[in-house]
Amino acid sequence: MGKKNLFVFENTYTLNNFILQRWYKLADRAIGTRKPFAVALSGQKSLIPFMSRIGAIIDFDYWPHTHLFQSDDCFTQKNINGFYKDVIQQHLLTTISIEGHQFHGFSREDVDIFFRAKAYEAELLMFFRLKLGQVPVFDLVLLGMDQSGHISSWHPDILRLSHQGRFLNSFSSRHFQSATIALSPAVINQARTVIVVSTGPLDAAVVKGLIGQNEEAGHLNFLNSAKGHVYYLFDRQSAPRPSFLADFQPYDESLSYSGF
Repeated sequence: MGKKNLFVFENTYTLNNFILQRWYKLADRAIGTRKPFAVALSGQKSLIPFMSRIGAIIDFDYWPHTHLFQSDDCFTQKNINGFYKDVIQQHLLTTISIEGHQFHGFSREDVDIFFRAKAYEAELLMFFRLKLGQVPVFDLVLLGMDQSGHISSWHPDILRLSHQGRFLNSFSSRHFQSATIALSPAVINQARTVIVVSTGPLDAAVVKGLIGQNEEAGHLNFLNSAKGHVYYLFDRQSAPRPSFLADFQPYDESLSYSGF
């Protein structure tokens, strides 16, 4: 089981520095073994500053060896092509030197949610050259967390009620007129490193769930079985109250506990 690290940072800039350092380290390791650097990422709001930051490095030496995968997406009648895909396109793909085949997203052609999931699973099988019983192993999975504690698209509904494929969970809600596809927890837990980013006020129940003190927030702990490293990163605005700080750590330029 991977170690869960909870870090608090002074601001978004220092938080993104941490992600960049991990990105460099993991990319060097993958490319050093003559393998592509495989990253799965969400398009959630808390990740936009990092995407803009790394997207500004146009002559990045790692881009020719990097393959980017969507970790999840949400589809509605107003956005049948996927909301997160558009965010990634706008804030990252339009500025970096990456070929079309190096970005792996959910198909825009299949309206049916299950056909999109099947097509994406086939793409994962081909890229990772998987045999029967194997699952993809990403070098890095980068996810966002909102104020309610939903980690990207892994809200309670998709974890409990979704159709479970080999590598993906898909969930369709007529009530909300929306559909969601997300990498399954089993796949995410195989990643070498998982980073979850929160940049905004968090409810106390969410913090309790992260440190195992709130059974009703158990959906927050689907990463507890991770085999690699798991990092939860918080900026000053989303940092927990003093009573919870014993479970969190400052990192480099991040805030000391006395700041709360």
